[in-house]
Amino acid sequence: QNRLRNRYNYYKLTFPDLDLDIEKTIEQFKKLAEYFRPMIIDTVAYLNQNILDGSKKILVEGANATMLDIDF
Repeated sequence: QNRLRNRYNYYKLTFPDLDLDIEKTIEQFKKLAEYFRPMIIDTVAYLNQNILDGSKKILVEGANATMLDIDF
């Protein structure tokens, strides 16, 4: 919350016409955080556990744009 307020104050100096209710925005972010909280996990631990016990198959996608440039 403090980081968001600090950013807002900084940008308010740069853009004085910035019209934003920072407290309302913080409350909206809190609601979003609670909504997404059950969907967020420690993926490293999750993958390691499932690799070790073999309970799930894991598909790894490796196209990270390497060599995808047609002009390369």
